[in-house]
Amino acid sequence: MASSSTSDHALATPSVRHFARQQGVDIAALTPGSGRDGRVEKKDVEAFIARGRVVPGSGVQAEPVARAEDKDIVVELGRTRFGMWKAMTQSLGIPMFGYATSLDLTRFHGMLPTLNGNIPAHYLPSSSTLERSRTSQMVNPSALYPAPTHPSIPDGATFTKLTYLPFLLKTLANAMMEWPILRASITPTTDANADKKPTLTIRPTADITLALSTPTGLYTPTIGAAQTLSMHGLASRVAHLAHLGRQVPCGLTPREMPRRGGTISVSNIGAIGKGEYASPVLVPGGGVAIVAIGRARWVWDVSDEVWDADSECGERRLKVDVSWSADHRVVEGAELAAFVETWRGWVEKPERVIAEGV
Repeated sequence: MASSSTSDHALATPSVRHFARQQGVDIAALTPGSGRDGRVEKKDVEAFIARGRVVPGSGVQAEPVARAEDKDIVVELGRTRFGMWKAMTQSLGIPMFGYATSLDLTRFHGMLPTLNGNIPAHYLPSSSTLERSRTSQMVNPSALYPAPTHPSIPDGATFTKLTYLPFLLKTLANAMMEWPILRASITPTTDANADKKPTLTIRPTADITLALSTPTGLYTPTIGAAQTLSMHGLASRVAHLAHLGRQVPCGLTPREMPRRGGTISVSNIGAIGKGEYASPVLVPGGGVAIVAIGRARWVWDVSDEVWDADSECGERRLKVDVSWSADHRVVEGAELAAFVETWRGWVEKPERVIAEGV
């Protein structure tokens, strides 16, 4: 490689020298250039790169000049990522039991067009309008007495269509109400009574924490009393939390992330990747279980439930993979498996939600 003094004496404009340094090219290897008096031009650098960085007449490939972009960069962890570092390190002290299965969304998928065509007006963005029937255009239902007003929807909490996530959250909350152990949290102890037998606190509500990836890091907002919210209410809450998380700096506050959190955490990894299964990590304070929800996909089902012996044919079904990790100090493996089957009973028979109020 030519010395730096040789490079300094090569004829070239400052802009060409800067371009050569950016590309990792020793400009001395290009002299004389194609410009006046042997000046090295930008096109000489580009031609050198195009022919594979071989010095003319030598057949030897030139050694690239070290660029600032090629050097290691030390980056300090931000507050949010450092919090994740500490939480994940502490998670190593929790013995976890894993469980994975798939849920059938086919029947709910068939209901989505009807649900999306009848989203209450107060959940829709102001730019959207519901298609009113011909009757409602001719007759005003509020002519005698004004219709009840709905609570105002905060910024970013409106939506134009339902997805599978609010339905999965609603059915998960209903299943949690049947299983007190999944509404439990470990009662924190102090150093003074560290030897005392631990206790569990059973909550009267289904509190669900969401793992939310944002531009500033991973946050865990909580939807309290999820069993009291409709699918529309849950969709609005999820949209609002995502809206706050997208802000820089993050708009999530202790109001959305209470210290006690939820008893079950949900990670919607299907919104990002196409993976089928995961190994979610349960951190201290993250409840007694966590579930990672994959991406829904159409599969050819040949199980006994759908197999037609006459035609020897299965059925095309929409399924979503779910992967669980539970705190094995609290939840038995059989309990987690049975709880997931309770959840399946709600998911795969969505008509049951109607009786509970959608």
